[in-house]
Amino acid sequence: MNKQNISSMKQKKVIQCILITMFSVFFVLSGCKSNSEIKSQERIPTTSNEEIVHRTENKQSVIETPKDDAVSKLIKEEDILVEVNHAIQEKFVSISEAKYHVGEPQHLANGDYTKDGILYMLFSVPYTLYEYDGSPREIEYDVFVETDTFEVYEATYKTESGEALINDRFTRESIMTLEEMYRIDFEEKIQFLEVSGYAYAVSPNEEKIVYEDFDGVIRLWQGSNLDEQSVSIGDVVSNFVWSSDSNSLLIDQGTSPLRNGTIITWSENEMSNYELSYVGKLYFSPESSMIAGMKISDKENKYKEGFDIGNCLDMVVLNLKTGEETTLYQGEPDDSFEYSVDGWMDNQRIRADKIEILNDENTVVETFPIK
Repeated sequence: MNKQNISSMKQKKVIQCILITMFSVFFVLSGCKSNSEIKSQERIPTTSNEEIVHRTENKQSVIETPKDDAVSKLIKEEDILVEVNHAIQEKFVSISEAKYHVGEPQHLANGDYTKDGILYMLFSVPYTLYEYDGSPREIEYDVFVETDTFEVYEATYKTESGEALINDRFTRESIMTLEEMYRIDFEEKIQFLEVSGYAYAVSPNEEKIVYEDFDGVIRLWQGSNLDEQSVSIGDVVSNFVWSSDSNSLLIDQGTSPLRNGTIITWSENEMSNYELSYVGKLYFSPESSMIAGMKISDKENKYKEGFDIGNCLDMVVLNLKTGEETTLYQGEPDDSFEYSVDGWMDNQRIRADKIEILNDENTVVETFPIK
């Protein structure tokens, strides 16, 4: 091989080495990224449900994601339920005059519906009623409540489908049917009182019964345990006396000649009470509008020294319609006698015994007209 050929072969090898080196450098550069490109990619925000935090040098603020609409709706419904429950219980206690025990209303959500853009919610209201023997009876009453004004309405049901419908406004008349359901027989009440050993008295029309239970509470029964009322007195009950029209009752109290009386009258479903201190007995007039008796005065009688009651006695008549008290005779300190009412001659005249204080066998009957 001559020198010229050897020189040519060396040049070709140099060129091949240069080309291989350049190709390797290009391949490395094209397969790598700069640090700046990597950092740039790390700063690109990604979409997620996590909270996004913005930091400054001294403080951090958090952007909260908005509450879900379903959660807001649930909170609103809970607030409405609280208001509705309060409205129902207030209404029931008011119209039933607190005679019932009203439980927690139960929401019957399947019966709710909207009318004219207003939501009406269906509720079942539990009651506890007490029968004549004191046993509790649980019942329920369904009502609708308008969520705009919280007005309470009766709920009725379709016979075929059982669908609940809004009826009239809920009033006292709405639960009259419940009272009829628990209206017990007159004879059943008498039987219960007899078995229990309670002292009682039946009104002449056999529609009312007054009795004293073992706790000393006076109870007035008017054909239904739901209408039973209680009366507070401050003395021992001696006797019950009804007026002839059954609209007035005297609860005679005390164990001495000096008596205390509670007089109860009924007029157009309203009950009035009168308190009266007296000696002896009180008598209702034949038509029951008045009651008469002897009342103790503040004056002392000079002939009654050492007597249990040394005061003078006044003959009085109480008008049960007006509450007005009229004195027919006023006892005086020098009177050697005193009167004792013995009943009525008629609606305008009272019959009374005139008794000598120091000789009670000397008695004269006199008549006093009503002034």
